Amino acid sequence: MSPEQAANYISHSVDLVYDMIRGGKIPFIKKGTGTKRTQYVVDRLDLDKWIESKKESNAASLGSPDGIRTRSLDLERVTS
Repeated sequence: MSPEQAANYISHSVDLVYDMIRGGKIPFIKKGTGTKRTQYVVDRLDLDKWIESKKESNAASLGSPDGIRTRSLDLERVTS
């Protein structure tokens, strides 16, 4: 798919896709040669891999290994 299609697929800007291509963050194929501007082709499966690598689990964002929020209970305060 084109960088424009890739941007739409991952819901980001075309500029980000070009930055990803230039930065080597996603594989690409150069299409065409000559005096025209280089065109790039990006594989959807590579975009899926990129998406997977960017996912965060809820547990990680909450700061506990299992994602369960806990707080300690002061039993002395409760029973007094």
